[in-house]
Amino acid sequence: MSPKLFPLLSVCFFSLLIVVPFSFSCQAYNQEESEIQQKLRVISREMYEHGNFDFILVEALADSVIFDGVPFLFACRTGHVTFDDSEMPALLQKKYDVTAKDFFARYAPNMAFGKTTGYIDVTLKEVLDPNSKFRLKRASNFVYDAIIVREMIADRLVDRAKKALITYTVDGVAINGKNLPPIF
Repeated sequence: MSPKLFPLLSVCFFSLLIVVPFSFSCQAYNQEESEIQQKLRVISREMYEHGNFDFILVEALADSVIFDGVPFLFACRTGHVTFDDSEMPALLQKKYDVTAKDFFARYAPNMAFGKTTGYIDVTLKEVLDPNSKFRLKRASNFVYDAIIVREMIADRLVDRAKKALITYTVDGVAINGKNLPPIF
């Protein structure tokens, strides 16, 4: 072997020792991430079937639109979904908008619903725990809200043409900051 080739061959050999194990470790990481994404998608579907609108946040975790424990703003207005007041890439945006519209059509037909939050965060711990408050929300809660809104419209407490902010507290219900009289 030529003395000039030895340094070149040794550099190539040591490069292979570094690059090959690194590529295998990256591949293992991607498989692990994929398993988590698959698990999140199963949970998202279960939450959707139970009428828990937060399914869309689990889907966002799976798509890396939001991240474990990192606060974000969320809004869904007339089926248009945004995170941190930003549009997503077109195909992803369409996926979220269509899914939100399908959810509202299924669980609150003939109602214009939206959800807006301040900064919130979602953790994998609460998503993966089947007994967490995050996972236990059910369609009955959502449908109950729809019934309340219909009654408020019928009683002319809210105007269908105007935005109404309904706040539930331990002291009762308020519409646009004005407390409703107690029922009992």
